[in-house]
Amino acid sequence: MIAKLTGAVSTLALAVLFNGSVIAQSFETSFTYNGLYKSIKTASANEFSQVALNFYLFKKQPQEQAITVCPVESGYISDGEHTMDLIVTGRGQMLLPLDKKLKQDHAAITIITPQENMCQLKMQIEVASFELANSSVQSVNGWASQITALYQKLAGWPGRYLMPDLIGLNFQLRKLGPATVYVVAQGERELVASSQNSQLYLSLNDLAKLPSKGQFEFSSELISATPRLSQ
Repeated sequence: MIAKLTGAVSTLALAVLFNGSVIAQSFETSFTYNGLYKSIKTASANEFSQVALNFYLFKKQPQEQAITVCPVESGYISDGEHTMDLIVTGRGQMLLPLDKKLKQDHAAITIITPQENMCQLKMQIEVASFELANSSVQSVNGWASQITALYQKLAGWPGRYLMPDLIGLNFQLRKLGPATVYVVAQGERELVASSQNSQLYLSLNDLAKLPSKGQFEFSSELISATPRLSQ
């Protein structure tokens, strides 16, 4: 899901001069905090306690190329009078606060990049990081239910009837290379998925067939779980 940004978006070139010559150039791109506030507030409700709504800055490039993090040099949030640093993690995630005053003051989010108009903002629903260690079958089914409910809440009416369906979950493991996941239940251990890279996928149909009291056993640490939607 690509976030829809409301309000003005502006880009400003910043040049550093030395002896009259340009030795470096950066570009500022700004967009409104208001455009994201409602989604952040919706996702913070207790009914979505197992999932998170995160915002990532990725580099604009042809669709067939792999997604890469946008090289943001720095960023800040400002209401015109007060300014705070914008934190962007190594994965490109912007850490945005839920702050009604920033909304009321029409604050702007500004990022600084080495090239003009090079970032795109992606709004991603994913399982909350603190939930990943609790990978029982019951918990994972709960993740899927909350992801579906949050998509529907964000889409509103009638958007919820037009959005693609959740068909499964993608799992990213820390260790690179072949990956497996077993389910352990009542003393038995069954292989449910494997791959030649560090990513695994389980469909909702696969999950529905597993024992509800089972426990998943991944070949290495689970570092993210994200939805897969129908095409």
